Amino acid sequence: MALQAYIDDSGNEPRDRFFVLGGFATQADDWAAFTNEWDTLLKTPPVLAYFKMSEANNLTGEFAFASASNRASDRFIDNIRRPLTWVDDQTGGAPTLYIGQQMKDQDSEWLLEFWNRSIKAVWSLDGTAQGPGPTLTPDPRESDGALSHDPGYPYVVEEKGIEVTGTTVATHL
Repeated sequence: MALQAYIDDSGNEPRDRFFVLGGFATQADDWAAFTNEWDTLLKTPPVLAYFKMSEANNLTGEFAFASASNRASDRFIDNIRRPLTWVDDQTGGAPTLYIGQQMKDQDSEWLLEFWNRSIKAVWSLDGTAQGPGPTLTPDPRESDGALSHDPGYPYVVEEKGIEVTGTTVATHL
């Protein structure tokens, strides 16, 4: 039975206090099968020319694209007031309707919906709400302002300029 091994080292710089050597050994046929599977995984999007764990940990080399994407996301979310889960915190997770108008850039609404699973529906009074989920444009009754298609949710998040009749539970400006 022929064995084949893969061995790698860490801590081989003169200033390092420790030197670590690790590896795997198995039959040559098993390594051949593993190598084929590994090559297939490397060709699966996002495609990597190679995999090096230190680069994955530090988001460098083949993983530098993720670093730039993460920095952009971090900068964007830094502009969102905390706590991100404020709707769920106030409603205890009860079904909640989000209603807005003139929704040109929905990034903030999408983040709110992402972090608050209690938001079950997104509506706009003027038809500007975008997906990804189903949206609706309700019609307010002239007599009392009640909305058609009332989902019966106990909570509503309203955008500026919309005044829902009811008790204000929280304000998050």
